[in-house]
Amino acid sequence: MQAFNQKIEAIARQYQLLVVDAYSETQSIIPNRPEFFSEDGFHPSDAGYEYWAKTMWPVVKTAIGE
Repeated sequence: MQAFNQKIEAIARQYQLLVVDAYSETQSIIPNRPEFFSEDGFHPSDAGYEYWAKTMWPVVKTAIGE
């Protein structure tokens, strides 16, 4: 995952794009929060999507110039 993220970040820099590194931001938190997963144990629950949205919001604000 880290190698994949490094490639994405390199491409984003090349095109002057912003990146949210959701993996680094959430890897230690999400596995310990079962309420962040839906019943299938894979997809995010409403709480999981809300957590991701809050994690991504600072970069989104920058991207939209807010």
